[in-house]
Amino acid sequence: MANMQNIANNLPSFTDNIRSFFWLFQNYLTRAKIAETAYGSFIETIKNILTANQKLKIARYRVNHLRYRLNQMEKIIDQNTPEDHISGNILNQLR
Repeated sequence: MANMQNIANNLPSFTDNIRSFFWLFQNYLTRAKIAETAYGSFIETIKNILTANQKLKIARYRVNHLRYRLNQMEKIIDQNTPEDHISGNILNQLR
């Protein structure tokens, strides 16, 4: 019986604590905007997944283009450089 009276006496403070907790939780959700942040993150992830193939193609094109330009420069250097300049101590002015 004493236990029931103790519960009855503490019930108002318990409900106040629960009410206060839910009020704080609601205000936190309002301030943090968790749903909006999660939605935005989800949309960005979907966009990245859908455009990954296109980004990969662009990266491959850039690498191939730079490789092509490097090969062109190497051909020009080889054409304009005599063999004795490569092995000797004479500085090659074209490089």
